[in-house]
Amino acid sequence: MAFYEVQLVPGLLQTEEYAHAVTVSGVPLATLKEVQARVGLRKRRQELLQRSSAPTLWAVVDWPVLHRPLGGAGLMRRQLEHLIQISHSPNIKLQVLPPDCLAIGTPVTLLRFGLADLPDVVYLEHPTGANYIDKGEDTAQYRSMLDHLSMTALSPAQTLSELKKTAFSMR
Repeated sequence: MAFYEVQLVPGLLQTEEYAHAVTVSGVPLATLKEVQARVGLRKRRQELLQRSSAPTLWAVVDWPVLHRPLGGAGLMRRQLEHLIQISHSPNIKLQVLPPDCLAIGTPVTLLRFGLADLPDVVYLEHPTGANYIDKGEDTAQYRSMLDHLSMTALSPAQTLSELKKTAFSMR
C-alpha cells in the first residue's frame, strides 16, 4: 500500500485519540456511537500492520499535516510520538514532503497486490464516497506521481528527525 496525504495523518497510522478527533471534525453530524464505530473499525484495520505477514505500507505525508494540531497540541504531540514509534517497524516507510515542494492536491492510495492476476487499484476518497481506478494506464500515472513524491520527500531518516523536532516543539 502506498499513501499520499495532504490534510491528515493516514488512517492506518492514527492513534485512537487522533482518529476520534478526525471523525468528530470530519463527520460533525455523527452520533457518539457512530464515531466510536468508525474509530473501532480503523483500529481493527490497523491490526493488519501488526501481523507477522503484515503488508508493506509506504506513506508520504505533506509537511503541514505535522503542524496542524487537530485536537490540540497535546493530542498532536502524542500522534507524532506514535509516528516516531511505528516508523521503526520494518513494514512501514514514512516520509514527509517538505514545505518547499509542490505536491498533488488530493490524497491518493495505491493498492498493490503483487499478483499478476490482480491489477493495482487507486483509491480516491472524497466526502460522499470514493472512486476506485484500476485501468493500467491510469494507475501507472498515479504510481508515477507517488514515485516522484517519494524522491522529493525527506528520506525516512530525515522524516524521523522532523517528527522528533516537531513533537518536541509541541511540549
